[in-house]
Amino acid sequence: MAYLSKDSDSSFFSYRTRTPSDILRMLDTDRALLTFEQCMGSPAFVVTAKIGAEVKFSLRTRDPAVAEVRKNQAGAALARLWAARRSPPKRLSHMQIMGLARLVHELYVEEFQQEPGERAAWIAHKALNRAVQEGRLINVPQIVPGQMPDECQLAAQQFGDNLTQGINSLPVLPDHDQGLENRFGLLCDWVLDQNCMRVDYATRKRLLTAIAMAGQTGPRRLKENAAGIYGRDTFLEQYPVFRSERTLSEVFEAWRTEVQPAPNTVSTWKGNLNSLREFVGHEDVGRLTKHDIVGWKDDLVQKGLSAKTINDGYLACIKRLLSYEVANHRLKENVADKVTVSTRGRAGENQLPYATAEVARLLTLAREQTSQNLRSKAKRWLPWLAAFSGSRIGEVAQLWGCRIRKIGSVWVMSIRPAEDGGRLKNVWSERDTPIHQAIIDEGFLDFVAERGDGPLFYNRSSGDPNKKHASKSVCNDLAKWVRSQPGFQDPRKAPNHAFRHWFKTELGALEVPDSMSDSIVGHGKKSEADKYRHYTVHTKAPVVNKVQVPGITTDPTVGRTVEAAE
Repeated sequence: MAYLSKDSDSSFFSYRTRTPSDILRMLDTDRALLTFEQCMGSPAFVVTAKIGAEVKFSLRTRDPAVAEVRKNQAGAALARLWAARRSPPKRLSHMQIMGLARLVHELYVEEFQQEPGERAAWIAHKALNRAVQEGRLINVPQIVPGQMPDECQLAAQQFGDNLTQGINSLPVLPDHDQGLENRFGLLCDWVLDQNCMRVDYATRKRLLTAIAMAGQTGPRRLKENAAGIYGRDTFLEQYPVFRSERTLSEVFEAWRTEVQPAPNTVSTWKGNLNSLREFVGHEDVGRLTKHDIVGWKDDLVQKGLSAKTINDGYLACIKRLLSYEVANHRLKENVADKVTVSTRGRAGENQLPYATAEVARLLTLAREQTSQNLRSKAKRWLPWLAAFSGSRIGEVAQLWGCRIRKIGSVWVMSIRPAEDGGRLKNVWSERDTPIHQAIIDEGFLDFVAERGDGPLFYNRSSGDPNKKHASKSVCNDLAKWVRSQPGFQDPRKAPNHAFRHWFKTELGALEVPDSMSDSIVGHGKKSEADKYRHYTVHTKAPVVNKVQVPGITTDPTVGRTVEAAE
């Protein structure tokens, strides 16, 4: 786990994380290059971090908010680096190597063309690069990607006033490869890490030579920019576009390492990729065409899959992965972009809430679950927690006893990712939700006391992010139980989620403002103004307790059981 810290001799936040043990065994370099963009007024910077048993470096900010953003950026960059280190070494073709060198040329230009500075700086930088490229200099400062070079004085010291004559007068040294590594090694690391790639020793030598060429063309283009020339980049046109020949499996694993999606997503997306792989007959990402994606989409339609399943499942998967490749400069375009199944909403398909009488029936059935085994306890309490809070079943199924607590005079359940690796749907899902008085009256707090601080409805999960969380089986078991009850087979009423629809419908009937309703159930903010509305649990508790189920609950205003509606 990564975390932020502060050293006793510094007021800046530092990023710290342990290096995975398998990475330590296969390291071919002990440095990691990380770039950070401007954030909330804090300037951009580049850091070269040493990779040991722990990776630690300064985030160069005292602002906790900026530090948190940069912590996430560092985690993503290191995840990409670990993915690159775990991949088998590749031997690249000459065209691929020159395609990678193109990325270095583009890096130079994109970083500095807005403010290229003085021509003299690029002339000096190019001169040093040329001397290293020709083997006339060995010990020179390394190029740090993203840093503006200031080497006029160094070039003058090495070559005198006439740079060309000074370079030509130097002898060619025998240790040419070491000079290339010293000067261009970090650029080489950068381009390989960006592409989650390792290469063999022979390919790295050839790549360093190609990057040295980009160390000439990039500064030449910036020298033109410094002189006010911003026409066609003829130097860039010399290079081919890099094609990685990466497979769908490799792309998925790199994305998975970096993003760390939920196990359900991993399982589902593997199936989606298998479907595409079987249709096109290969898994080479660079060979995919728009016709392949459209043909695959049409085939899925012919197989009878719904438009929603295809758009939100199969196509969303491949679009996301190809966008990831484009963003990391491994693909020129996303051939799945804008491919979609045409659809329109049809009457009779949208999801419906339970009727109040159905909620009462399910809560009564739940109340009858008196067995002491954990599966029965889940059926006893989860319908009540969902019905009287509007929470998703997955949120309450992963509750721990330590998150049932009192804030002032209000008992709440803190909806958080489970301590053993559970997840929530999104950032808005995290909240403190008041516990309805009806649930307390039923004896829920006694059940919590019996279970202790750990998970309430399952035995502790493995914590393995690649496996489904234990609470998932609890949710599935509850859904099957609901479906098995007479009268609860309507496909438009999701067995678990229809509670959430019902609760929010009741809030609407009570004329609760949408912003308050969203805050209680954990829906996203609908407008910028909503982000400025903050509700405490003491504000939300009376609203939650207004929701009543005739025949089940006690009306808090009159202190009696509400009669069942006829």
